[in-house]
Amino acid sequence: MKKILMIKARTFLGAMAIGVMCGFVASDVESHSKEHQASIVIHKDAPARKYDPMIFGGFIEHLGKQIYGGFFEPGSPLADEDGFRLDVIEAIRELKVPVIRWPGGCFVDSYHWEKGVGEDRQPYDDDRWGVREPNTFGTHEFIELCRRIGAEPYICQNSLATIQEMADWVAYCNNTTGEYPDLRKANGHPEPFEVAIWSVGNEKVGKGYIDKVRDTAAAMKAVDPGIQVTCS
Repeated sequence: MKKILMIKARTFLGAMAIGVMCGFVASDVESHSKEHQASIVIHKDAPARKYDPMIFGGFIEHLGKQIYGGFFEPGSPLADEDGFRLDVIEAIRELKVPVIRWPGGCFVDSYHWEKGVGEDRQPYDDDRWGVREPNTFGTHEFIELCRRIGAEPYICQNSLATIQEMADWVAYCNNTTGEYPDLRKANGHPEPFEVAIWSVGNEKVGKGYIDKVRDTAAAMKAVDPGIQVTCS
């Protein structure tokens, strides 16, 4: 019983000491704030510095109504024959977004690009967001969106996919001859999409991830040496 009382007493004394210290700190901060004043001066006539407009880039993901029910809503009276909402496209165009990243975000971890091209689209259950993905918005639709709003396309790869799958996506988008360029042509787009910016994975960490990024970047650049490859 005495031991318990002693612990409580020590706890009480400790709390009192902390309270006194906090009082001293608060008093010290207040006195310093009175002694030291800061000001900000804006020189409106100073020459403006150049900046990279790409810092104002955008990001879209298959989440909520960002895409389906957002700017892409086939059958809507506000959409055109390709399914794009004209009102939303016009609003985005006014923002003058220089670059847009797609398809994710966490969504990309379950995305396999070949299921989202051609006539035989393959819907699937997205385990990241717990929704049914219809796959009606894929690579072709993304490129079309970027062209309509005047943005550069930036594609994020599924880092859980095989390196070959990621390299094939580059070939599908950028090359002129071969199996995957021929598939793109068969899907209605003879000319390359010329996607210059790519990344591997979303919010990934660890040595295994870094190793895969290195190997994937090498494979992607072997397909198209002119692309930029980054990571999360």
